[in-house]
Amino acid sequence: QLTVSPEYVSDEILDKVGSGDCFMAGLIYGFYNDLSEADTLNFATAAAYDKLYIPSDATTSTVADIENRIIR
Repeated sequence: QLTVSPEYVSDEILDKVGSGDCFMAGLIYGFYNDLSEADTLNFATAAAYDKLYIPSDATTSTVADIENRIIR
């Protein structure tokens, strides 16, 4: 079974550096917290997408910020 996340679209990106790291951190968060496959992927995708709007290579997003970013 293939699990896919919703498509996130943006006209403008502030900084893409670190978004892959945020995606991986989101996967780890989902696995650690026993989220479903879909919820894990959605969280990781939202974490990576959220990072696109944060300058520098580190994120300042909280779990709540990422959860609010998830497309439902």
